[in-house]
Amino acid sequence: MSQNDEMSITALGKCLIDGDPENKLRVTMSEVSLKDHQKCKRLAIRYCHQLFQIYDSKKDRLFCPDAGVI
Repeated sequence: MSQNDEMSITALGKCLIDGDPENKLRVTMSEVSLKDHQKCKRLAIRYCHQLFQIYDSKKDRLFCPDAGVI
């Protein structure tokens, strides 16, 4: 993973949780800028295999089906 992508992922994550202490998503799709939406899509496509491995391992409590979105 490039340092640039790592910084983008961190910044997008902070934007999406909007300071929530439990790291739950607080920003809705309608509140995400087109630029951020495109960046999320690009990163998700680029790292889809790694993301699925994290999801499938069930080791990350924030990346599982019951993590919930408000």
